[in-house]
Amino acid sequence: MNYLKSLVYVLMAFLFFACKKYDTKVNTTPLPEMKATFSANIDGYRVTWKADSAGYTSTSFVFSENNATDSSFNSYICRIQKPNGNNIEFVREKLGYRGNSPSQFDFKNFFLPGNYSYAFTSLNPRSGFNIFYIEGGAKYKTGSFSSNQSPGGFRVVSMVDGINASGVYQVNVVCTFNCILYNETSNTSTKNVTQGEFRGSFVYQ
Repeated sequence: MNYLKSLVYVLMAFLFFACKKYDTKVNTTPLPEMKATFSANIDGYRVTWKADSAGYTSTSFVFSENNATDSSFNSYICRIQKPNGNNIEFVREKLGYRGNSPSQFDFKNFFLPGNYSYAFTSLNPRSGFNIFYIEGGAKYKTGSFSSNQSPGGFRVVSMVDGINASGVYQVNVVCTFNCILYNETSNTSTKNVTQGEFRGSFVYQ
């Protein structure tokens, strides 16, 4: 029974990614600047952060790590940070090839419009989006609690790629999401997130 259940999950994951169009073209035209914004209802209160507001910063970067027991993986992160230390991070994670960074084609296709899971599922431990939220010094995340996210969801509504003002390839995305954020040190402390929207850039480096 467990084998059949696992097989069904694998087939569902295969069909999900197989139905996504893999685009082998990247846009090299100038990409308009997009200031990151984040808005959502968190426990019933509307929260809106804008990277272009006074005192806010927006960073976007990529890093790679080597995993001794598996392939290297690549994480793409966009963050909005407030001066008081509060911040929101959106992380796109996916397993890469051993010792190699993904191509620009691969990078673009990480952000194709469509529905995504939250990261760290048992069948795909480095796939989907992960959300980290810090408020008042307390850290919350979707992360390893992906199995508790039903009926939560994450959707990339639109994506545009191109070369930014620094001459670096990037994608601009608009995303919507609902989720439960779990306190990093106390699983019983949560934040319920609804009507979430994120607009920001992920940079290929």
